[in-house]
Amino acid sequence: YGDHRDLHSFPTRRSSDLEIPMEIAKQINRENFTPESVQALDDAYKAAEDLMDDEEVLEADIQAAAEALYEALDNLVFRADRTDLEALVAEGKKIVENASKYIQDETWATFKTILGDAETLLENANATQEAVDEKAEELLNAITALRMIPNKDALKDLIGKAEAVNTSKYTAKSVAAMQKALSNAKVVLNNEAATEEEVKSAVEALEASIQNLETKTTTDRKSTRLNSSHSAISYAVF
Repeated sequence: YGDHRDLHSFPTRRSSDLEIPMEIAKQINRENFTPESVQALDDAYKAAEDLMDDEEVLEADIQAAAEALYEALDNLVFRADRTDLEALVAEGKKIVENASKYIQDETWATFKTILGDAETLLENANATQEAVDEKAEELLNAITALRMIPNKDALKDLIGKAEAVNTSKYTAKSVAAMQKALSNAKVVLNNEAATEEEVKSAVEALEASIQNLETKTTTDRKSTRLNSSHSAISYAVF
């Protein structure tokens, strides 16, 4: 019957079909790809290498190994560019360090959650570019939604100024307008969730009402004195 190895000499020569994908696999710069996809390639390469050393390998096994190598090469995943996400995470950490400057509401809680997810993703060497880009956009939106606690010093000072006004010198209508603005300013001052825009609006309204106070005319003053005199007479009569 002759040497049984002769039956496998043809398939063995076909092992050259593995040489091309194996050579490509050897030339791949593994640093450019995710560890997970590189591992799959290395496993396929090792299996092909084992077949190359097998003198009795079948052609079907060689073809399967070659296909497995090509598939692993096709499935290599580039490491994600994390530059934008890293910058946003760094910005997020700075914000957390200055947490006292921000309103602690739902947007803050959402931001903290997304920041934590982003940090976890950065530690994942197998993260895809799509996942990194999506998380970067998500974190950017969360940071943008944060609201800083507005500085209310100017509003507080202006309220003090309004309260010190001698209202008897001004017309009732202009005083009423100032009192309304003053009342609203106090509400904003005591509202911990007040936005910067609300504080600014309250300051402008109160400032305008103080500037628009109208001094009573001589007639107004006489009228006031007459009314006071009439009141005094009425009390004396009764």
